[in-house]
Amino acid sequence: MGLPASDALQDADRRHRVSIQEHYANLFLADQLPVPDRYMVDMELSVTDVALRASVGRLGLHLDLPLLLPTGGWMDGLINGFHKTFHFPNADRQYRPNNRYAYTLTGAWNSHPQWEIGNISAGLSYPVLHGEHNALALLGGGKIPTASRQRGWGSGTWAAG
Repeated sequence: MGLPASDALQDADRRHRVSIQEHYANLFLADQLPVPDRYMVDMELSVTDVALRASVGRLGLHLDLPLLLPTGGWMDGLINGFHKTFHFPNADRQYRPNNRYAYTLTGAWNSHPQWEIGNISAGLSYPVLHGEHNALALLGGGKIPTASRQRGWGSGTWAAG
């Protein structure tokens, strides 16, 4: 959760806007292989973040809605080749098939990827000082626990700061 300081100092001509950002990552994590008993993550994760920004006078408002899609993906061969070429450790990836999605947090396998909502964050900003080379703003925000705690996407708790 976060609010870039630049958002607190929006120009008047950018009072309302919507943006969509895409993040894509390959994740592999295991505590014991070939038989994990506590956690194992082998996926590629697409995060599509829809961000809404608005201004009411000098007060800035923001709302972020992340959409998560874990998949088997396509990057395993590329990453395995990179590790092999440069003789990097591969974190025991050889025990898992390429481009297959699976994870377990409690010992029960899940191999059915689906779209999910991440934790929604919301916040306020108010510029206090705005000079030619510096600025100061008050920022506040919070996290709404909309991500699945059971599936490991969130803590299930509210947060503010």
